[in-house]
Amino acid sequence: MNRKYIKYIFIVLLLFISVSTVGFVNYKYTKKVPITKFFENDANKITEIQITNGNTGNVEIITDKNQIEKLSQFLSTIKLQKNSKESSGWLYALEFYSNDTKLIEIVDMGSRYSINGEKYTVISSNNTSLNEIIDEMLY
Repeated sequence: MNRKYIKYIFIVLLLFISVSTVGFVNYKYTKKVPITKFFENDANKITEIQITNGNTGNVEIITDKNQIEKLSQFLSTIKLQKNSKESSGWLYALEFYSNDTKLIEIVDMGSRYSINGEKYTVISSNNTSLNEIIDEMLY
């Protein structure tokens, strides 16, 4: 084989690898994730939700099954996209428990959430915000 042909194959192979890598990374960070996947779509496992207000630091504990179900139903409408952008400040932090075992922690930062330390952007919901649902439950 001549050198020109080998260079051509090398460039095509390098281009293919680059495009494949970019495509994989793009897919990984743009797929929509339902928030309920973090507790396996099973609201019955949740026995308690601890809600901390980011403005006051007050902690409220929700154990009422109807309120837990309402919040779980709302969360099932939210679709997320992984995000690496930093945010500061938060509205509410929610910790979901099954008896004494913490299932998930969600920090509400408006249009962004931190779930178990991973950052996400809200892609779609039912036009109601999480903080509206929480305010309705608590006040």
